[in-house]
Amino acid sequence: MAIRVVYDMIAQDGQGQAFAAALADLASTIRALPGSDGVDILRKQDNADQFLFIENWPSDQAYADASQLVPKTAFAPLKPLLGGPPARSVYETL
Repeated sequence: MAIRVVYDMIAQDGQGQAFAAALADLASTIRALPGSDGVDILRKQDNADQFLFIENWPSDQAYADASQLVPKTAFAPLKPLLGGPPARSVYETL
């Protein structure tokens, strides 16, 4: 069963543009992983500092396997820009 891993994130006030750039770089890394079905980045219309980062995977196992391959440095550019901890949710596609 295909899944979507959704991270709801907010950047520090006024850091939305830099955060968007860091998310785009992270998305490139995730898209290149074996099994990835892509990444969507959504920015809230009425809050330029709030984002959804959505990873698309064919299965829980594909996500788990690929997660082991993500370089730990991939998240470093996001950390100083985060306005709080990301909320993670997993959805199955119907």
